[in-house]
Amino acid sequence: MTAPPLKRSRWILLALALAGLLAVACGSYLYLRAAAVPDPPDAPEGVEPGVREAVRVARDAVSRSPRSAKAWGNLAETFLANELDDEGAFCAAVAERFDPRDPRWPYFRGGVSLNRGDREGALAHLRRAAEADEVAGQGGGAPALLFAEVLLGLGELDQAETQLRRVRDDRPDDVRARYDLGLLAAVRGDDRAARDQFLGCLDSPFTRRKARISLAAVCQRLDDGAAAGRFRAEAHLLPPDAEWQNPLLFAYLGLSVKKRRRYELAERLEAQGRFLEAARALEPLTASDPQDALAWLTMGKALAQAGQGQAAEASLRRALELAPHKVQARHYLGLHLFAQGEDAAARGETAIARKRFEESAELARGALAIKPDYGVAHFTLGLTLRRLGHRAEGLAALRMAVRCSPEHGEIHYRLGEALADDGLPEARERLERALLLAPPGAHWARRAKELLARLAKGSPTEAP
Repeated sequence: MTAPPLKRSRWILLALALAGLLAVACGSYLYLRAAAVPDPPDAPEGVEPGVREAVRVARDAVSRSPRSAKAWGNLAETFLANELDDEGAFCAAVAERFDPRDPRWPYFRGGVSLNRGDREGALAHLRRAAEADEVAGQGGGAPALLFAEVLLGLGELDQAETQLRRVRDDRPDDVRARYDLGLLAAVRGDDRAARDQFLGCLDSPFTRRKARISLAAVCQRLDDGAAAGRFRAEAHLLPPDAEWQNPLLFAYLGLSVKKRRRYELAERLEAQGRFLEAARALEPLTASDPQDALAWLTMGKALAQAGQGQAAEASLRRALELAPHKVQARHYLGLHLFAQGEDAAARGETAIARKRFEESAELARGALAIKPDYGVAHFTLGLTLRRLGHRAEGLAALRMAVRCSPEHGEIHYRLGEALADDGLPEARERLERALLLAPPGAHWARRAKELLARLAKGSPTEAP
């Protein structure tokens, strides 16, 4: 029995479709097989030996698998992580040829173009990166956001808005998209919409300062001079904003061999509260150059914040041994010993606590002998003196710390705490200032709010 005509037609159409797909697949395969694969670039003359070795390892992987997007991409990231942009862009182009679905390769190429000041040239790369990331979702919206920011800078407002709205739809809490939407509204002259967007950016470590600067300008145009002045004053007190989080950059910064880029990676990780990872990022530096005091110091700071007490103390003592003239080495070791003294006191180990506090005070005084206006050393000295029973001297040191380093929220908090303990009327003002300057996740912010609430309930004190 023969198949009915309708079913026979379906089988014919299906066979033709399969044949077409097979032809396309074969054609693509033959093209890739026939197309010449370039030789991978080598590290240029004059680079650090560690960079040259890292490039050699990644280059050998390309030589073993010359048509591997992963191998070419790893070589691209190795170059870019060590500030070799030309070679990195070349390898990223080859990686994209073998895997156009990965947003990293066009994103990196766009970044290199922007570093050269070529915004128009970056657009095509960033457009492909944004489209690929919309499917892959591995870039956290970074390709679309950078694409939108370049479009915004070139006056392509409608296209920029399309990208920003897409990111906001996928990531409603994305503060970078919100801030960029504020800039877009301001460029269009819609200052009320811009103000609403910027107000949602005030608490983020990535936008606290720039949002206030933008709000000052917007409020001035809206004839709200009081708000403009307030935002301008607050911006003046705040430290620089943290750099945007970017998972695509973190993917390759770990391949950095150059010291400066390793420190940059550690700083980025610290800004995100990833302290143990920051310490590990510095381990290659202490291994390759054990006489580098800065590497030991930076690693010790990160270990202390990660709660690795013994390892932190060992690193900080090594830094002080290598650089006894550095105030930072004295200060951070002293601050760490103060924290250990507080832990010992909480356990009832009075003698151990006092020994830690005394050494902490000695180190702080040593730092101040080298740099008398070093605010954070006054801070540590003030804390230790009060712990040792010298309340008035400790309060004076904390006041000096605020005068020397008014940008640090914790210094304001500790001064406010001491003032409240002594029943003095400035406590509320100091605590309010501390909370304004508090970085997200500050361990002391909750205690500052609780103390401020207790003072507001009837305890003594209004700021003069």
